[in-house]
Amino acid sequence: MKLGRLPHDPERLAHGLMAAPAPLPYLPQLDRSAIPFEPGLWGNNELPDCTAVGVANSALASGLLRSAAPVIVDGKPQRLYGAVIGQPDASDDVLAATQGAYVMDVMNHVATHGFDAGQQVPLVPIPRTIHNAREAIAGVMCHKRLGVGYLGIRLYQRDIDTVGQGPWTASVDESGEMVGGHLLLSWDYAGLMDDDLVRLPTWGMLQPASWAWLLERLDEAHGLEWPQLSAA
Repeated sequence: MKLGRLPHDPERLAHGLMAAPAPLPYLPQLDRSAIPFEPGLWGNNELPDCTAVGVANSALASGLLRSAAPVIVDGKPQRLYGAVIGQPDASDDVLAATQGAYVMDVMNHVATHGFDAGQQVPLVPIPRTIHNAREAIAGVMCHKRLGVGYLGIRLYQRDIDTVGQGPWTASVDESGEMVGGHLLLSWDYAGLMDDDLVRLPTWGMLQPASWAWLLERLDEAHGLEWPQLSAA
């Protein structure tokens, strides 16, 4: 599996937080197990394009929750990643040798130029930066116009070694060396206590993790609102 989130700029992130929305209402738990959300992989097993894949999966989830999931043509998230890093026409082989992207660059790009998912017109989201708190992330998930968190985290060797093998719960002290930065989403949660699990769409699956695990690794938290995917 590949990562692809470059380290955030604290000053730039702080500036984004100045425009953070007021705290959003949240539920004590959010169960979406009956909703058939299947996050896409879009090359993130070979390319460091997690930031662009997160955009595509955010649009997919938002459409599924609000109206109908958009059809995202395979290859479009990869091309979005290339465009953000200044290599719009690069092949996958070339992109595989790149280092990743800054989350806020990706958000600014899609807010300005849209995300070409292969439809008649690009999908244009409204980015929201929020505080690194479970209540803020839960509020984004519960908000009808946002639906999922867009989260920048650090991953460690134990996290990589155990992905898909059960919930991520180990503390950083027990997880070995840091591997790098990653972007994933938040989908639903069983509660808001440290040991309660939140499901995180990444690498084509819904990976469960404890809130304690997530918050210890969380560097930046955002949400994407997709006005074009609202119900008629």
